[in-house]
Amino acid sequence: MNLVPFKAIYPNLSLVSSPESFFGSVKSQFTEYRASGFFKTVEEDSIYIYQLETRGSKHQGIITCTDIQDINKGKLLKHENTIATKEQNMMNLTLQNKALVKPVLLAYDSVNEINQLIKKVIKKSEPFYTVEFESTGEIHTVWKVSSEKMVNEFIATFKSRVPISYIADGHHRVKTCQLLNATSKKNEVVDTRLKSVLSLYFSWDQLDIFDYNRSVDAFQNLSPLKFMSQLSEFCKIKPLKSAKKPQQKHEMTMLLYGEWYRLRWRKSIIKQHKDEEVIFDTHLLNKHIIENLLGIENVREDARMKYIDGVVGLEGLTDHVNENENRVGFCMYPIVAEDVKTIADHNKTLPPKSTWFEPRVKNGLLVQGF
Repeated sequence: MNLVPFKAIYPNLSLVSSPESFFGSVKSQFTEYRASGFFKTVEEDSIYIYQLETRGSKHQGIITCTDIQDINKGKLLKHENTIATKEQNMMNLTLQNKALVKPVLLAYDSVNEINQLIKKVIKKSEPFYTVEFESTGEIHTVWKVSSEKMVNEFIATFKSRVPISYIADGHHRVKTCQLLNATSKKNEVVDTRLKSVLSLYFSWDQLDIFDYNRSVDAFQNLSPLKFMSQLSEFCKIKPLKSAKKPQQKHEMTMLLYGEWYRLRWRKSIIKQHKDEEVIFDTHLLNKHIIENLLGIENVREDARMKYIDGVVGLEGLTDHVNENENRVGFCMYPIVAEDVKTIADHNKTLPPKSTWFEPRVKNGLLVQGF
C-alpha cells in the first residue's frame, strides 16, 4: 500500500466544551465549525498514530491517506456493494464540507515491523492530543509523526509488507473518492480531483467483529403459529430458558413473543449451499426465512427490517422486538475475519448488514481537506 502523509485539519480542543456534542455533529456542521475557528491545520505533511481505549481494551492504528491509484488498481478489497442513493448523499456531503471528515477503516494482516514502529512512536513521543468521552468512557489519543525519517520508514514498510488491505467500514466513502478522482477537470467551486483517501489502518488483530442482528415486522399477514411450523422445515428449534447468544456458526437464537429459541440449520439447507466459498448464516436467513418465508425481497431497504448492532447486546435487540407484538428477533453468530477476507479475495460480497466492526472512529478527529 502507498501511504500519503497529509496536512491534517484537527479540532481546536480549547473551544470544545462537550466532545459528545461537538464530534456528534461535526459531520453535518464541519463547514460552520471550521469557519468559526473550531479547527486548526497542521503545517507539515504527517502520519498519525491513533489509539482508542474502550470497554477495557486498546486498539492502535495509523491514520494517513492512501494513494487513490491503490484503489483503482484493486488493492483495497471490498466485501459489500454500494447503493447509488447513498453514493449521491456522500458526494453531496463531501463537496459541501470540501473535506473528508472521517477516515475509511482499512484492515491488513499484522506486520511485526509496523507494530514495532507504532510502539516506538507511542513510547518516545508525547501525544498530539487526547479526547475523552464521559458518556462512553472512550479515550481517543493521537500522536503526530512528522520527521522525514520516520514518515519514510512507515511508507517504505507499508509499500513492501502490505500488498493489499480490506475495507472494513467506508465503502461509500471509497466509491465517492473514486468518482471525484475521475473528474476530468477542476470543479468551478473546488478542485475535486482527489489524489488520496483519508484512511485509518488497523491490523486484523486490533479489530473486533460483532454480530449484526435483525428485528423483523413479520406477522401482519402470517400467524406466529404458522411461521413456527414453516420455520421448522429450515431449522431445528429448541426452546431456551433465558436470552442467549448463539454459540457457534450455523446457529442463531430467536426472540418471539417474549420467548427465546435456539435455531440450527438443517443439514439439507446447508447442503444446498455447499458450492459457495463461505456459507454465511446471514445469507441463509435472508434467503430461506426473510425472503422465502416472510416475503421480504429487499432486505437492505425494506422498512420491516431493522438491524441492531451486537455492541448493544441482547438487551438492545429485546427492547426493539418487544416494542411491537408483530416482531421477531434473530441474534446472529459473529462472522470471523477469515471469512470476510475469503469473500473479498474472491471479489464477492457479504449479505447486507453482516458485520459490525469495532472500534468506530469519530468524525472530525483528523480531517483531510481539499
